[in-house]
Amino acid sequence: MKIAFVVFFIVSGAILCGIQHARHARFCHELDKYRKHDKLRSREVRIERKNPKNPKNLVNPIDAAERIGIIMEFVKRRQLESGPRSNDDQRALAELNQASQNADMDTEEVLELIPSLNVNQMKELLQLLIHDSSLDEEMRGNLVSNFMEWYSREHPIDAVNIVAEIPDLPEREKIAGHVFHDWFLTNPIALKKWYEQQSRIENPICGNPRIFKVYAEVLALTDPEKLFNNDNLDKWTQSYSSFELSNHYFDTFGRQVANDLRNETEHLAFWNALTNAQSRVSNQHSAYLDMIRKDYLSAVANSIPSWTFDDGRSLMESGLTQDEQTAIVANLIQCPQILETERWATWLTSLPLTPGMAHPLEQFVVRWSPTDPYVASEWLDTVQDSDLRTALIKQFVFSAAHLAPDEAISKIATLPDGETRAALEERMNYLLRK
Repeated sequence: MKIAFVVFFIVSGAILCGIQHARHARFCHELDKYRKHDKLRSREVRIERKNPKNPKNLVNPIDAAERIGIIMEFVKRRQLESGPRSNDDQRALAELNQASQNADMDTEEVLELIPSLNVNQMKELLQLLIHDSSLDEEMRGNLVSNFMEWYSREHPIDAVNIVAEIPDLPEREKIAGHVFHDWFLTNPIALKKWYEQQSRIENPICGNPRIFKVYAEVLALTDPEKLFNNDNLDKWTQSYSSFELSNHYFDTFGRQVANDLRNETEHLAFWNALTNAQSRVSNQHSAYLDMIRKDYLSAVANSIPSWTFDDGRSLMESGLTQDEQTAIVANLIQCPQILETERWATWLTSLPLTPGMAHPLEQFVVRWSPTDPYVASEWLDTVQDSDLRTALIKQFVFSAAHLAPDEAISKIATLPDGETRAALEERMNYLLRK
């Protein structure tokens, strides 16, 4: 009998835990549909919302206390609706819906109330969530995180102050990273000033690795030399080594900076500051700088084709290793649209020819010739007689002869007699007979 009772108790507990977990999972899924936080990481995104002061299903305009009440009512309703419900849950939900004038408001409409709260009202809402004994810790953290992310999109400075002033805020470190990034998107200069003021008074929040990383992104845009001074390199090392998600959060810093920088001038300033730091730092920091450099170059390679030639060349000739230069050139020659194509083609002729391998300029001509055969043909006239010129004319004939046959014939005529010239003449005869 006792054994049967124990078995019943264990099975019942497991079922209740399963129900609670199912409720929580469905609840989190419902909120996560509206977070859209990844889209906020692009500078191009502008989130459009309905007017938060008048959601469509709200019966009458309301004051702040009523807004907070509606939000908390929504929290309670979602608790009761998520997952299997007991008879008591169903009865409580029916009573709640019967007493409410706003029972048909959907999740998005309720979330749209949050940005209409001022900073003190938002703190009041958070305190209600923090001290609501009916919420388990996981659900409480999810609610606070979602509500704060929604609030910070329109009030990043207030959101930062909330994080700083409420030390027992659930998911505080993660929320701090999100709200600081929102502030970074709207006013990086103000963020830089605030962080440096708080650092001087030794505010503990400045030791948050997520917050330091956002501050580092600001310095990459505004003062890259300062980013790589010894003090900040020490903080970088401490943040990286203490942060449990470092592989996902810090290792992509170079790529994030490459995406944040707004023009070639900022890119070159960052790059020069990085290479200067690498030339002087101790072994303690060199591994982190190497990681930033590798990640930055892998991302910036996609941007160089849209730069002016002078800026692109400045980067290409500023201390890149052979492997780094080769990787960027490989991306450059595959790009269908490049600014100042002729100047890039002339620069590529200076690259050494590797025995047994095609010169990068050959693929460049293959891409360029069909898009602008007459300009490409004119540029070929500037190349000195050489094995490289012969190879480039071969690529031009195979890529653009059908578009500009006269240009192809004139180029073949400049080649010395031999197998290559004979094969190209045969190629042209074939095209002209078609």
